[in-house]
Amino acid sequence: MELREYWAIVRRWWWLLLVCMVLGAGTAYVVSINTEPTYEASALLMIGGSLEQVDPTTGDMQTSQRLAQTYAELVKTRTILDAVVRELGLPRRPDVTVSIPSNTQMLRITVADSIPSRAAAAANELGRQLVLQSPSAPERQEQAYREYVHQQIAELQDEMDALSRAIVAENEGGADPDRIKRLEEELNARRTAWSTLLTYLKGSSINEVRIFEEAVAPTAPTKPKVMQNTLLAAVVGLMLAGGAAFLIEYLDDSVRDQRDVTDLLGLPMLGVVGALGEGQQLPTVLAENEPRSPLAEAFRMVRTNLSYALPAQEGARRYLVTSAGPTEGKTTVTANLATVMAQAGQRVILVDADLRRPTLYKAFGVPSKPGLTSYLAGMVASVDDILIDTEMDGVRMLSCGPLPPNAAELLNSARMEQLLDELDDRCDVVLLDSPPLLAVADAAILACMVSGVILVLEAGTTRLEGAAAAMDVLSKAGAKVLGAVLNNVKLRRRGYGSDYYYYYYYYASHDGDQGPTDAEGQKAASGRQRRRRQSSGEEKD
Repeated sequence: MELREYWAIVRRWWWLLLVCMVLGAGTAYVVSINTEPTYEASALLMIGGSLEQVDPTTGDMQTSQRLAQTYAELVKTRTILDAVVRELGLPRRPDVTVSIPSNTQMLRITVADSIPSRAAAAANELGRQLVLQSPSAPERQEQAYREYVHQQIAELQDEMDALSRAIVAENEGGADPDRIKRLEEELNARRTAWSTLLTYLKGSSINEVRIFEEAVAPTAPTKPKVMQNTLLAAVVGLMLAGGAAFLIEYLDDSVRDQRDVTDLLGLPMLGVVGALGEGQQLPTVLAENEPRSPLAEAFRMVRTNLSYALPAQEGARRYLVTSAGPTEGKTTVTANLATVMAQAGQRVILVDADLRRPTLYKAFGVPSKPGLTSYLAGMVASVDDILIDTEMDGVRMLSCGPLPPNAAELLNSARMEQLLDELDDRCDVVLLDSPPLLAVADAAILACMVSGVILVLEAGTTRLEGAAAAMDVLSKAGAKVLGAVLNNVKLRRRGYGSDYYYYYYYYASHDGDQGPTDAEGQKAASGRQRRRRQSSGEEKD
């Protein structure tokens, strides 16, 4: 899929993208502003006393980090949380999050609450309860004991220095060896006591828990983040809408643009016809009623392309206009194509060969009978007796006639071929409107009797599978398919490949010549109404 195809999908589904984006953003905004704000306060605890040591060992640091992980789990225990609830009189257990900064012996306790001061008090109380529940002593007693140990170590150091000097002096003065031996024993005893106190001091500092930084009441809530939630919801809504649009496009197997006709079906493109305006009924002859409209210009383009579809030396030009399924616009295409051909100076005979649900006679306001079936059944001796002159100069019509029970048998008769030969002598072009190819066999029968077949496809309605099946029917019948007309293309959807139709619209809208006068238009309209009344009266008879 090319980039322009993605862009075409976006242009077709822009309303869905916009609605989902606005809906998502609006919902998130309303929910966020009505959500109770949440405040977070954090207390920072230190595990171990390695920061107080001039040269802490790697083992001490690793031990403190492992202890921090243990204390992190201890904070979330029922014992600690219930103790905080009792001390502060909280209505429920605090919402606690514990984290350990990477490769540190620090412990961060974060409490979320709707009241800022209560969040800070709970975080600090959790730290205090952790200290109380840990193997280390309360902070004041621990500090006093550590100061006493430091004092004892200093005194032992002084005593060891004095004993060392005394031993040196006794050795120089030649004192009694027993006295020197007693002094050395005392020195060794002092050294043992000094080593014991130092080891205890280091050991107690590793398993020490103290509050390094107390929590303070936050000034701004952390949740909800209104702007962030709104933008995120808008993006999510846009993504969901985009995914839905692309899924719909992927699952849509209808004929959508010219590329589907030419690339997937392998058909030449005869033209693209836009959608009818509001209030216009089907079938309608826009090429007569609005000769300067973009729709009329589109039919002229079909006429021009059709003139090159057959060799110039070919005499009889019989065209069968059909479609894969019903209500795809084949009758409207037939009526308007006949009109623009007549405007170009050609003599055209329209044959309403849809003997199941005929509607072509309604477009020109002529009677539906007698007609084709009257001739095929032998009820009429001459073709001239059933040919009807329409209000459009150069266009005559052969209506369907009474609806028969054996339509396929009548069409597949020698008398039908004789009829077409007689019509060739009376006009330049014969246009036949037939039933859909996939509904009945009538169109396949007629396809063998004409110079070429025009396949009408409705954009967004005709399925690719149905169009391919219709092509298969024509191929098996040995018909010559001249090309396709893509019908009912929305002008605003230029992604459907209707650029040149857009150009028609542009020139038709800005042309200074406004076409027929109002008087001429009223005259044509009154003539059509008169023929419709006559048709209704005859049909009732």
